[in-house]
Amino acid sequence: MPVDSAEPFESALRNLKAMWSEQSLVSSESMEQAMQALGRAEERNLLAEKMVAALEQIPDLHRVNATVAEFLCGPWAQVMASAELNNAEGVEDPGGYKNLVNILLWSAQPELTRQHV
Repeated sequence: MPVDSAEPFESALRNLKAMWSEQSLVSSESMEQAMQALGRAEERNLLAEKMVAALEQIPDLHRVNATVAEFLCGPWAQVMASAELNNAEGVEDPGGYKNLVNILLWSAQPELTRQHV
Protein backbone atom coordinates (compact mmCIF):
# COMPACT_ATOMS: atom_id res chain seq x y z
CA MET A 1 0.00 0.00 0.00
CA PRO A 2 1.57 3.29 -1.04
CA VAL A 3 1.98 5.96 1.58
CA ASP A 4 1.63 9.51 0.27
CA SER A 5 1.61 11.39 3.56
CA ALA A 6 2.06 11.05 7.30
CA GLU A 7 -1.72 10.62 7.83
CA PRO A 8 -1.71 6.77 8.05
CA PHE A 9 1.05 6.90 10.67
CA GLU A 10 -0.71 9.62 12.65
CA SER A 11 -3.95 7.62 12.55
CA ALA A 12 -2.20 4.44 13.67
CA LEU A 13 -0.43 6.36 16.46
CA ARG A 14 -3.74 7.87 17.67
CA ASN A 15 -5.31 4.40 17.71
CA LEU A 16 -2.37 2.95 19.63
CA LYS A 17 -2.43 5.78 22.17
CA ALA A 18 -6.19 5.32 22.65
CA MET A 19 -5.76 1.57 23.24
CA TRP A 20 -2.86 2.14 25.64
CA SER A 21 -4.86 4.73 27.54
CA GLU A 22 -7.81 2.33 27.81
CA GLN A 23 -5.54 -0.49 29.03
CA SER A 24 -3.89 1.84 31.52
CA LEU A 25 -7.29 2.84 32.93
CA VAL A 26 -8.37 -0.82 33.29
CA SER A 27 -5.02 -1.66 34.85
CA SER A 28 -5.33 1.24 37.32
CA GLU A 29 -8.83 0.13 38.34
CA SER A 30 -7.63 -3.45 38.84
CA MET A 31 -4.69 -2.21 40.89
CA GLU A 32 -7.01 -0.10 43.06
CA GLN A 33 -9.32 -3.06 43.65
CA ALA A 34 -6.37 -5.28 44.55
CA MET A 35 -5.04 -2.67 46.98
CA GLN A 36 -8.46 -2.35 48.64
CA ALA A 37 -8.75 -6.14 48.98
CA LEU A 38 -5.26 -6.31 50.45
CA GLY A 39 -6.11 -3.52 52.90
CA ARG A 40 -9.27 -5.35 54.02
CA ALA A 41 -7.33 -8.60 54.44
CA GLU A 42 -4.66 -6.84 56.50
CA GLU A 43 -7.30 -5.21 58.70
CA ARG A 44 -8.99 -8.60 59.19
CA ASN A 45 -5.67 -10.25 60.07
CA LEU A 46 -4.82 -7.58 62.65
CA LEU A 47 -8.23 -7.94 64.28
CA ALA A 48 -7.90 -11.74 64.21
CA GLU A 49 -4.55 -11.45 66.04
CA LYS A 50 -6.22 -9.41 68.78
CA MET A 51 -8.98 -12.01 69.01
CA VAL A 52 -6.42 -14.81 69.29
CA ALA A 53 -4.75 -12.96 72.16
CA ALA A 54 -8.14 -12.81 73.90
CA LEU A 55 -8.81 -16.49 73.16
CA GLU A 56 -5.48 -17.47 74.67
CA GLN A 57 -6.63 -15.97 77.97
CA ILE A 58 -9.49 -18.49 78.23
CA PRO A 59 -8.39 -21.26 80.64
CA ASP A 60 -10.42 -23.94 78.82
CA LEU A 61 -8.42 -23.35 75.64
CA HIS A 62 -5.42 -25.08 77.21
CA ARG A 63 -7.56 -28.02 78.34
CA VAL A 64 -8.75 -29.07 74.89
CA ASN A 65 -7.07 -31.02 72.12
CA ALA A 66 -4.42 -29.00 70.28
CA THR A 67 -6.33 -29.38 67.00
CA VAL A 68 -9.35 -27.63 68.50
CA ALA A 69 -7.17 -24.82 69.87
CA GLU A 70 -5.44 -24.42 66.49
CA PHE A 71 -8.81 -24.25 64.75
CA LEU A 72 -10.08 -21.57 67.14
CA CYS A 73 -6.89 -19.51 66.91
CA GLY A 74 -6.62 -19.94 63.14
CA PRO A 75 -9.61 -20.12 60.82
CA TRP A 76 -12.21 -19.37 63.51
CA ALA A 77 -10.43 -16.17 64.55
CA GLN A 78 -10.49 -15.09 60.89
CA VAL A 79 -14.24 -15.82 60.72
CA MET A 80 -14.90 -13.79 63.87
CA ALA A 81 -12.75 -10.90 62.60
CA SER A 82 -14.48 -10.89 59.23
CA ALA A 83 -17.91 -10.86 60.88
CA GLU A 84 -16.81 -8.00 63.14
CA LEU A 85 -15.52 -5.93 60.22
CA ASN A 86 -18.70 -6.51 58.22
CA ASN A 87 -20.93 -5.73 61.22
CA ALA A 88 -23.29 -3.16 59.70
CA GLU A 89 -25.94 -3.61 62.41
CA GLY A 90 -23.58 -2.80 65.28
CA VAL A 91 -24.41 -5.96 67.23
CA GLU A 92 -21.98 -7.16 69.89
CA ASP A 93 -21.44 -10.66 68.45
CA PRO A 94 -22.30 -10.59 64.74
CA GLY A 95 -23.20 -14.08 63.59
CA GLY A 96 -22.86 -15.46 67.13
CA TYR A 97 -19.37 -16.75 66.35
CA LYS A 98 -17.83 -15.65 69.65
CA ASN A 99 -20.56 -17.44 71.60
CA LEU A 100 -19.77 -20.64 69.72
CA VAL A 101 -16.22 -20.57 71.10
CA ASN A 102 -17.44 -21.44 74.60
CA ILE A 103 -19.76 -24.12 73.26
CA LEU A 104 -16.96 -25.69 71.23
CA LEU A 105 -14.55 -25.56 74.16
CA TRP A 106 -17.15 -27.21 76.40
CA SER A 107 -17.96 -29.91 73.84
CA ALA A 108 -14.27 -30.70 73.29
CA GLN A 109 -13.83 -31.68 76.96
CA PRO A 110 -15.42 -35.13 77.43
CA GLU A 111 -15.17 -34.97 81.22
CA LEU A 112 -17.31 -31.81 81.24
CA THR A 113 -19.85 -33.08 78.75
CA ARG A 114 -20.37 -36.26 80.82
CA GLN A 115 -20.98 -34.22 83.98
CA HIS A 116 -23.31 -31.59 82.47
CA VAL A 117 -25.32 -33.29 79.76
